[in-house]
Amino acid sequence: MTVRRTKAPALGLLALIFCVACQMAVANEKPTVFVSLNMKPEQVQERSTLRIPWQLIPIGEKGRREGGVLLNTPHRLIYEDATLRVVLPDAGNALSMPTGLMIASDVVHLVSASVLGEYVNLEKAIATSKSLLAEVLAQGFEYGPLDPAKWQYPKFLLARKLPPAPRIVDSFEQMEAVFLNSHYYLQEFVVFVLVKSDLRVSLRVTNMRRRFTEDHISLSEPSKSIPERAAHEAREFDEASLRNERAYYLEISVSKRSL
Repeated sequence: MTVRRTKAPALGLLALIFCVACQMAVANEKPTVFVSLNMKPEQVQERSTLRIPWQLIPIGEKGRREGGVLLNTPHRLIYEDATLRVVLPDAGNALSMPTGLMIASDVVHLVSASVLGEYVNLEKAIATSKSLLAEVLAQGFEYGPLDPAKWQYPKFLLARKLPPAPRIVDSFEQMEAVFLNSHYYLQEFVVFVLVKSDLRVSLRVTNMRRRFTEDHISLSEPSKSIPERAAHEAREFDEASLRNERAYYLEISVSKRSL
């Protein structure tokens, strides 16, 4: 008599492996923060899977709350309203890269976050900046009229005056050249400020080494001037080192155009 072998045990094992894999994927999935301007804190929490430890204070007779939160827990940030949609899969990955949700008059009025959740080299910073610029422009945003009081400039802007560096440049190539020039010792560029309806979106690219420390030289030491720090960098860093150092941080901000 011939006994037909069944494949049920093998199929059952495959099903078990599949279920375990699905459970592991769910366990490793980052929590989500869903936010847009004018949402109340409770609405943000209701649509998010990350518990948000709001720090709010009642203000005035009506008790409207102000305050906010800085989120350092790794999460997936989704900003979405009728005007803008941006998804950042690696937000809040470090203490120095929090997602900021600021509250005024009981609603969200400012959102800021790390674009990449890590420090990157200059090439990656520029490529990501180009991609994000194209993404926002494709949603109908445009450069606002010149308004220095609101940090609205036509193109790339040095975040602070730093003679003899040019205050405004016209391209990513020029921005790269300024970052690579140790003589300028540029710390930060406002890459763009774009507006649509009553919304404003901006992107900053910052060299965090230059901002906070260079080897063992601290910005808190008043004896170390920018020219001294620039001279030290010129001695210690060649162009390849400046291009490849993972020191660049990208931060996006969304706020009311009127702020």
